[in-house]
Amino acid sequence: MRWFDIINEGRILSDFKIGFELEAVIEKSLIPFEYKKYFDNPMTHDQYEEFYKYEDNAGKHIGEFINQFWPDIEVKIKEDSSIEPSSTQYGFEWPSPAFNFTPGFIKTASTFLSSLHDAGISTNQTCGFHIHLSFPYMEPNDMIWIMCCLSENPEMIEGLKTFNGFTFHNEKYANSKFFKSLKTVLDKKNWEAANSLLTSEKFRLVRLHPQGTLEWRGPRNFLIRQNYDLIKRFFLKIYEFVKWINHCASLQTYNDLDRKTILSNINDNRFILDYTDDKNWKNIEKLIKSGRIDDIAAKLPLSNLADIVKRDPGFLYNCSQIPPDKAEWLMMNDYCIPSKFWVYNNKTRDYILNQDYRLWDKFYSDFKEVPEKNQIQYLKHLINLYKSKSYMFDNYFSKVSYDVIKELIVWNPRIIQFIDNPSEELQLMAINKKPELFRYLNSPTKRVAKLYKEKKGKL
Repeated sequence: MRWFDIINEGRILSDFKIGFELEAVIEKSLIPFEYKKYFDNPMTHDQYEEFYKYEDNAGKHIGEFINQFWPDIEVKIKEDSSIEPSSTQYGFEWPSPAFNFTPGFIKTASTFLSSLHDAGISTNQTCGFHIHLSFPYMEPNDMIWIMCCLSENPEMIEGLKTFNGFTFHNEKYANSKFFKSLKTVLDKKNWEAANSLLTSEKFRLVRLHPQGTLEWRGPRNFLIRQNYDLIKRFFLKIYEFVKWINHCASLQTYNDLDRKTILSNINDNRFILDYTDDKNWKNIEKLIKSGRIDDIAAKLPLSNLADIVKRDPGFLYNCSQIPPDKAEWLMMNDYCIPSKFWVYNNKTRDYILNQDYRLWDKFYSDFKEVPEKNQIQYLKHLINLYKSKSYMFDNYFSKVSYDVIKELIVWNPRIIQFIDNPSEELQLMAINKKPELFRYLNSPTKRVAKLYKEKKGKL
């Protein structure tokens, strides 16, 4: 693909939107002095909360650099626990806004990504570069049709798996086996299996993202060199993929696939409406009153679901079967109060307990509002998951009642070492079960010391 070909075709494809998630590391030594307190290892919970007010704190450094290329955007970064920085670095993720996919964007983005070193930013093998693509009025049916077409195009799939000697497929983070499975069930017209496959499951080479984009998750490692020509060739590769998507979107048949047959068996589109419109809102109110809340939440695209939650936040708390990936996005983007949603939604509760602490932090600010039985369940999970990293859970102890602490001590006496100034009662409970924990007590009472001697004499 030559550059002037893109210029000539750019007018046709410029309506396509592209966004990306840049996962990277930054040298701590280059962070301005006033921001260094946010890069302690490990950060306290309060430092995490303060740091992620990105535009006000450490993010200013990266934000000012990004604004050299895109002056009018607001920069917000996220923590990403999948990134593994060195001891002199800190990992972060920048989700870009959606840009029009034009030759001008390709040039600016290529210059930006090849200049990261200027701000002390780099990537390593744990850093991904996820691409989000969409076109005007793209609906879930369009996305499903494109994924089905992609399953019929092994050449395109192979092209998305590699680039210039770099491997873009990964069994853990960007699995391509999904497309082989999808082709098999489509060939057999096994619609039940096709429906179970065509979900927004995260770790696929190309994913149906719940925010309404096609996400290419494979790209990684090619940014390590920060070579302008290499990066520009990468965007030309995206351009070829966009051209193919544009072509498929207009087709009614592709190889042996028939669009009408596929979509009549795989996706029911009747709920995809603009729910900011008063007329449509009256329709949704009727469905809510009829008891079909879960059906609505499962079928709605994320953008429409967000519209409903804006008008009626209580809608979300009553949806016991909302897809977990949608719930995660709504909570991460502050559409609902996580602790309330977590309490009322059993299915999503289990999902949340297995997410990283980007989502857990959302619970911290209003953790006192969570019923005690759920506080106990949540803390037991954190403690089991982070046995040797007490900073991941010890801040929560100040948020819970004495009775909760007592129940946790009964469950696991070792928790006593993470509690500031534990009462005599708590000390006695812990030492009675685990005398060896005595060494963790800074100020044991006489009764506790006596109990320890008695227990020690019996060992």
